[in-house]
Amino acid sequence: FGGVTAVFFSRVAADLGLLEQRAKEIVSGYRGEPLEVTRRDEVGALMRAVNRMASDLAEREREIAIAREQRAHREKMVALGTMASNLAHEIGNPLATISALAESINSGQSSGECRACRPDVILEQTRRIATMTRQIADFAAQRSDEPEPVDVAGMARAVCDFMRFDPRFRSTRVELRLAQNLPVLVVV
Repeated sequence: FGGVTAVFFSRVAADLGLLEQRAKEIVSGYRGEPLEVTRRDEVGALMRAVNRMASDLAEREREIAIAREQRAHREKMVALGTMASNLAHEIGNPLATISALAESINSGQSSGECRACRPDVILEQTRRIATMTRQIADFAAQRSDEPEPVDVAGMARAVCDFMRFDPRFRSTRVELRLAQNLPVLVVV
């Protein structure tokens, strides 16, 4: 009886020592393989609890990392949106002046008077630049983190229009074929 008791308590002591070591490792950041549970008593239940704690902590760390990445991305997008808005405003002021001058030249010229200055081309290009800067500012504008109604067709058009500025897609023909009466979705 004394030998059986000594073996029993030595196994319990060894398993508790193993649990103590693993608990220290978990606290210091180790998230490796779970302990092998061979016991069906309270020590085995404690081993399962330590394994569950390690997996719960690992899952929580993953959630925190994802939240950190999302926050950093959101901050970058806010900065980009602010920059795009400021850029559109700064470009818009000179464009308005150029456009006004071109319209003045265009309305005041008689036939063939100013062929070299081509005010019609200047007006067309200023409108094009204004449209591009407006699209960039709209696309990069800060969005809410709360669900809101979004026009799917409008969003798809905005993405396709924005992708046309990407040099990698200049030789690619983007053809948008949207179904009629697409629903308005409530999304983030």
